[in-house]
Amino acid sequence: MNKHVIDRLRRLMRIATGGLRRVHGDQRGTISIFTVFALLMFTMILIMIVNIGRHVDDKVKMQNAADAATYSGGVVLARGMNGVAFTNHLLCDVFAITAYLREGRDRNAEQMIPEILQAWNEAGEIFSTAQFEKFRRLGPAIIDKVPKEQEAVTAFGEMTAASSEFALPVFEHILGPPSQTPDLDEDGSGDGPLNPGEDDSGLSEGDDQFAGGQSGHLIPEFQRAMVRMIPEMAQEVTREIARRHGMPRGEETGSQGYLSQTSRGEQSGALWRTTVETVGYSNEDDPLRRTLPVIDPDPNEGDLYVPSIEEYRDESRNRRRILARAYLQGWNNQKLSLFRAEAKMSQFFNLWVTATCAQLNRLLEEEYRDTNLPMMLRRTDDNRNVERIISDAETVIGQDGRRVRMDRRTDRGFEFVNNRVRSSFSTVDDYIERDFNFVGVVSRRQLAEMGPGLFKNPIEQRSDAHTFAQVSIFIPRPRYYLWYVGRGQSGQAGAESFDLGGTFGFDSELNTPARPGQSGIPNPGQPPAEEDQRWIHENWPANWDLFNQNWTVKLVPATAQNMLDILQRHPAGESTDLIRPYFRQVTGRDLKSLNNH
Repeated sequence: MNKHVIDRLRRLMRIATGGLRRVHGDQRGTISIFTVFALLMFTMILIMIVNIGRHVDDKVKMQNAADAATYSGGVVLARGMNGVAFTNHLLCDVFAITAYLREGRDRNAEQMIPEILQAWNEAGEIFSTAQFEKFRRLGPAIIDKVPKEQEAVTAFGEMTAASSEFALPVFEHILGPPSQTPDLDEDGSGDGPLNPGEDDSGLSEGDDQFAGGQSGHLIPEFQRAMVRMIPEMAQEVTREIARRHGMPRGEETGSQGYLSQTSRGEQSGALWRTTVETVGYSNEDDPLRRTLPVIDPDPNEGDLYVPSIEEYRDESRNRRRILARAYLQGWNNQKLSLFRAEAKMSQFFNLWVTATCAQLNRLLEEEYRDTNLPMMLRRTDDNRNVERIISDAETVIGQDGRRVRMDRRTDRGFEFVNNRVRSSFSTVDDYIERDFNFVGVVSRRQLAEMGPGLFKNPIEQRSDAHTFAQVSIFIPRPRYYLWYVGRGQSGQAGAESFDLGGTFGFDSELNTPARPGQSGIPNPGQPPAEEDQRWIHENWPANWDLFNQNWTVKLVPATAQNMLDILQRHPAGESTDLIRPYFRQVTGRDLKSLNNH
């Protein structure tokens, strides 16, 4: 080989070897290579952390939306129950005031007063001639009081008659035409002969100033309309609350600078019954399927095929009679307080009470026996009333063989009764879940992933995002609260009593002193002595029926037996194309183990 070529090759090899040696020994720019890989790795970690945070935040917000929407829908249903209970009381009160005003119109009791007062006048004359001085002085006092009592009775009668003439047609219009009108004759039965063109309700022909037409049973009609509309209102409230929780900030007020929608799309909500029926879309005229668990015992309505409807009707009549009499007694005691205390000689109060009770009995037992009946709470599948079940569970046999009722207002009694209810009556839990528990589901598109090429939601193609919550409508249990019982400076017991605040839980023990509290006022800044404290029971009704206006709602663990079916179904009336989850081999037990409720 040419010596020149060989020398050139050797020179190139020396240059290459030297270059490699310099590259291996020169560390300039090495950090840039590591920086590229480190930035790539940290970027991926950052995207992963942001994704996790967004998903957690999205889940929390959706759960808040589900809780708020479900609770709001439950509040509407609870108010509906309270509305039915209120109108039940209103119906009984209308009967009471109608009886009161009818007696004011007829003035039957007033007609007997002159004869009674004349007897008192004669008695006063006899007393005036008595030899005993106190009796002799009593005679003129009786004679002097007789015309005053007659004047008071006459004035009250004229005032009540005037009020009756003005108000009675209104209340009789509310009750509507009687279902059957007794024969009226001249022998004293009934109200006497009717005027030409006048019916027994007190309205003359052509007297259509109320509602522009024929009278109707207005309160039951209002109740039936409310039973139909309340579920729709609850469903609409649930949707609206869910929608508002999914709105981007500023959209509701129309503020600029925010996107009108997010990538998740619109958020929707639905309220479900635990029977897998959407609230407000079932047949609300069906007494066994309607959302509000009420039964209308009126024989002219559509609840006739309910099992044991006669028992509902008898119970409704009985409760109506008890409440109407109580309201009538309240009216009489308040309006005739003068004749109960100062003007008792005429016996006008007792005669008036007797006459108004007769008017009420005629209204309840003859004219409106089968109409204007209060609505009743739907019973269990074995046709048992919840209050009857609780009453049976509270009743035990004492050592002397007598039936003793446990006090469920105390902690131990409450636990004892609950255990007996659950162990003795297996239908109670199903009844409570079916008629008084509701499930809310909030849905929207799955949250878009950041870095979709690196991270992917494995269920995005099979289901959209869903959260759910459950509420229960119930009657709250009265509690005890701490009260100071003492004597004021006047020495009168209870003069300085006041609320100390605070309640105890279900596991607390009562420690109520047996003897009365000591006199004196607790020192400022120091708690009262133990003997001056009492646990006072809150005074509100706890009966589980439609005469209790304390229905309320609470969030409960979402453990409905049909939860899987609810989550997989599209709610009635929903127009969205959201994808519902499909649980192939998932059981209710599996869902409960994964459920964070």
